[in-house]
Amino acid sequence: MRKIHFSAPDFSATRSYARQSVGKPLSHRLAMVATAVVATLARAWEPRRNHRLATVATMLLIVPAALARADEAGMLRLGDQQYATGTISDSPDGRALHWNHPAFTEPFQFPLPSVVSVSYPTTDQPAAAQGQFGLQLVGGGLLYGDLISIDDNTIRLATETFGELALRRQSVQRLFRWRDGEDRLYVGPRDLSEWQAQPADAWNDAGSVLATSHPGASVFGDVRLPPQCSIDVKVGWDDNPNFRLCFGVDADDANALDDFSGFQIEVWGDELVLLREREDTAGVTPIGTIDSVPGYVQLTVLLDQTNHRAMVLGSDGRVAADLDLGGDPDAIAQSGFGFENIRGDSRLEAISVRAGSAEMFDAAEQTDTLVWLDNDESFKGRLQASEDKGRTLVFSEGNETRRVPSEQVARIVLQPLQAVAADDTGDEADADQPPTARLSVVTHRGMRLVGQLKKVEQQKMWLSVEELAEPIAIAIAEIRDFVVLDNHPVETRELKSRVGRLETSDTILQGGFEDGRIDGPASCFVFAPALAQNASPLRRDAVAEMIYRDTTVVTVQNASQHGIVFRGAGMGMRMAGVEGQIVIANGVRRVISPVKKKQKKTDPSKRTLHLRAGDTVECEVLSIDDVGIKVRCKGDIEALVPHAQIRAVELESLSGNPVADERKQRLLTVPRMRRKNPPTHLIVSIDGDYLRGRLQSMNEDTLSIETRLDTQQIPRQYVAQVIWLHEDEILQSDGTAAADDGAEAEEQAAAAGDDTSPPADAVFEGLVQVVRGDGTRLSFVAQQVADGIITGTNEYLGPCSQDIRNVDRLVFGGRIFTQTDNLPFASWRLTHAPDPMVFRDGGSGSPGGGPSGKSSELVGQPAPDFELRLLSGENYRLSDHQGDVIVLDFWASWCGPCMQAMPNVDEMVREFDGQGVQLIAVNLQESEKRIQQALERLKLDTVVAMDETGDIAERYQASAIPQTVVIDRQGQITHLFVGGGARTLEQLRSAITDAIQ
Repeated sequence: MRKIHFSAPDFSATRSYARQSVGKPLSHRLAMVATAVVATLARAWEPRRNHRLATVATMLLIVPAALARADEAGMLRLGDQQYATGTISDSPDGRALHWNHPAFTEPFQFPLPSVVSVSYPTTDQPAAAQGQFGLQLVGGGLLYGDLISIDDNTIRLATETFGELALRRQSVQRLFRWRDGEDRLYVGPRDLSEWQAQPADAWNDAGSVLATSHPGASVFGDVRLPPQCSIDVKVGWDDNPNFRLCFGVDADDANALDDFSGFQIEVWGDELVLLREREDTAGVTPIGTIDSVPGYVQLTVLLDQTNHRAMVLGSDGRVAADLDLGGDPDAIAQSGFGFENIRGDSRLEAISVRAGSAEMFDAAEQTDTLVWLDNDESFKGRLQASEDKGRTLVFSEGNETRRVPSEQVARIVLQPLQAVAADDTGDEADADQPPTARLSVVTHRGMRLVGQLKKVEQQKMWLSVEELAEPIAIAIAEIRDFVVLDNHPVETRELKSRVGRLETSDTILQGGFEDGRIDGPASCFVFAPALAQNASPLRRDAVAEMIYRDTTVVTVQNASQHGIVFRGAGMGMRMAGVEGQIVIANGVRRVISPVKKKQKKTDPSKRTLHLRAGDTVECEVLSIDDVGIKVRCKGDIEALVPHAQIRAVELESLSGNPVADERKQRLLTVPRMRRKNPPTHLIVSIDGDYLRGRLQSMNEDTLSIETRLDTQQIPRQYVAQVIWLHEDEILQSDGTAAADDGAEAEEQAAAAGDDTSPPADAVFEGLVQVVRGDGTRLSFVAQQVADGIITGTNEYLGPCSQDIRNVDRLVFGGRIFTQTDNLPFASWRLTHAPDPMVFRDGGSGSPGGGPSGKSSELVGQPAPDFELRLLSGENYRLSDHQGDVIVLDFWASWCGPCMQAMPNVDEMVREFDGQGVQLIAVNLQESEKRIQQALERLKLDTVVAMDETGDIAERYQASAIPQTVVIDRQGQITHLFVGGGARTLEQLRSAITDAIQ
């Protein structure tokens, strides 16, 4: 009897995975723990390939994988840069993809040629496919499993995902050792947090895809590249691809991609090229034409960092490019990978790494059947059979037969390149139908199948695969992504309704709204995508936006354009035309003189009411009391709007200049002594004076306000605006919410019957906000869309209607409340005055260099390297000038102190001519024309480097300018000064002198 050795499993790794998974989605936690359990059992049980253990492992890994699919949506990408989150629904044939979007009640039907790809999120630790061998198919497919039998016509393969498959032998191109993914090192890209992203806010990782449209944005990280490896990478884009892939990056170097000279794949014009630079040589070779690829490229890169060779294979396994620069005994292999978006938009959709070997290049370009073994032995032979349940492979060498243990086989070429030919195996039953588009489907375990979509049924996708006699079913839960290989431009259908751009979270679709009425969960907005064959109602609880005309939201400070202007000083108010009115200003009692000029009166029906939800409504303001504001709207409809809903009201037009930021800050600052009783309103006169206090009432003649425990009566004709200062919006001095005071304010509001909290999701159900180009906004519960007219009811104003042809945007549900921060009056929020210094947290972490220029944390550190374009047109790289003393002067033309200091700094640095001192004036994000005008005004000929994105200023912590940095000949920062003036200039001269010596 054979002994089976079983040692006590060490589940410490499992406990570690469980701890790491805290805070992650349930499906991810289960997947991580299950992976650790399988690994623990595999180490404990001998022999390694025990079938019972394999069964247990499969069950443990399949369950969390299915759960991961059940609770997460995928990402559908269409032509014309459109995309949508959601899930695949059943479809009777392969002509269209049925896509169920969470914001709609019915699935959309997109013709398959309009689809670019679909991707799903991956778990943190995706399990490898089980099997002893991997099979690369002629059509680009890739399968893993155990060989069952082989003959002249068929190779039978046992797979964990698809069961037993009978493959046409002539369709199998190569066979390589897999051993349950033993050589697989990395699968990703997974979560953005695992990568170093520059800039960080330029990237998103929806659907486990790293995507950006930011020019120059890059990510890089450790993907465990060994010296010899095989890398499968897939990159997608929407339009005009221009990107760079870097292999063998130093993942610990923050500037790894800046001067990377290793193997790269890059877009040059309409060509994709493979290139490599060395000190003594360089090489470049074309891969193919990028514009012939429909929105993505999928490549395999064979990389040998020690011998400086890289080979690129297409998805069909053929060699597309080969670059061999010869070996280097001193070469250091790096384990990182980098991806840079040069221009346009691009996505890193998939990357996987497995260990390689010396013979992988020969196998890729082999034109004859060949077998490689573990001991580097190779021989010409034809695979004839599999014996002993796949443990032995039988080869014919001429007239001889050779048996080899399968565990010793590293790689087999079954179909030489010149023998590969397409096999016409079309479905005869569908001969009279146009063929459906082909898909390339990749599973979470790394298997890939290429075939025609037949149908989707019971959460399974059925493919007709050329290599298989019968269609194969792939569970949607198993799919990581798929791309449509035969997509082509699809004519958008002609819509009768106005076409706009619908946006939800992770969705952009072009289309229009058809007629509809509310029906249960369905709203009256029936959306017809331009690329779909049908329409579907938007859900009443959907959070979305329909954009018909793009507009830039600007916070206007001129009161006549929905803003505020001020004139005068102090906390008092000079009410225009109120002769003899006594007002307290800065503690001084004064009598107001009459204003002699005439003020143009506003039509009573044209006053504007601004609500906190963002609504702006033209109406006649009748009165204000302790409950709210009473208005009369078009159609003689009177309404009472509660105080808690009001942002401001405009009664008359304003004259004057926009308020300075400093004045506005003072006006909105609440002294410590008034924190328990802050002002609730700001009254603005027609001449731009202002008064803070607590509004008590207003009728057609007079406004009554309490200020400093005194009640004042102000003639209404001289009041231009009233701004509400809500207590639940008060900020701390650092800009954060005043939580304690806010809670107290909410309690007080609740006692008064006012609801100050943000509306719950249920409140927004069925709500739409109409936004027009003139700034008018109106929210109401929509009930019907008919002939382009939306009708519904506003909670306070009654029945409403709006013609879609006259709107810029429609905002739905909770998205309404998220768009109010940039609206007029939204920035008028009170802020608590800062506490005295003794009560404030402080430290030495300020980026400023202090009086000596030595207190910055950057002093003594290597200067961050950069490359910027000069105003003269050349590029300037800091590291190229090591050996010189560099003075970096960060400035902008709008900065008064900068303009005063620059001529003095320029003149002083010229004192060191001939001593290896360079002055580089780093301009922050201004146009060349503006920079040139500033230099001409100052009569300077300074070398100017243009920091167009502000990234370099951020690296040097230039949060205040002017900032001057001194870098010595060794590239170390010796001094950092913030500000100008004679004293700073002398200290700068001394710092340069020290750096020279």
